[in-house]
Amino acid sequence: MTSMNNSYGWVATSLNLNRLYLRTFQVLVQAPIRAGSILIGEVLAAMVKGLFASILIIGIGYISGSLSMTLVFILALLVNCFLFANLGVIVGMCTKSHEDTGTYSNFLIMPMAFLSGTFFQVDRMRRVLKAMVYVLPLTHTNILIRKQAMDLQAWGALAVLLGYAAAFSFFASRLIRRYNE
Repeated sequence: MTSMNNSYGWVATSLNLNRLYLRTFQVLVQAPIRAGSILIGEVLAAMVKGLFASILIIGIGYISGSLSMTLVFILALLVNCFLFANLGVIVGMCTKSHEDTGTYSNFLIMPMAFLSGTFFQVDRMRRVLKAMVYVLPLTHTNILIRKQAMDLQAWGALAVLLGYAAAFSFFASRLIRRYNE
């Protein structure tokens, strides 16, 4: 949840402020830099912020003995940061005001944090809600981070996460390429 919140929030807010208030994003787009390069820079910066916040939480869990780090866990964390950083770019590029960024966070990110198996078991939810929850990418991250090794369910969760990451990355790149303000 920390990796999602920080990877998403930092870039969404930053892009929104840079576009609408500081007007520095226009300068970046006018520079002889490809849209893909701008996207990679924004996403990597957001990933570092998401990973930094996550490392603090992971450190506490590791020191307390309640967390075991596996390669699957690390892979899930990296893909989750990448995915939500791209979603943050999309929101940062689409919002028309600073308040809109908060609206997306309140109606998309926060419910996802609470419904995706972070705090409550998805298997115990009613069928209708469970079907909706399995559409959310954080649900698949939660499945993946709890695995000790890659099994069929883990491969399925990874495929869903990579699908979301590719779609968000494509859409974010397209928004930057077509940016005009």
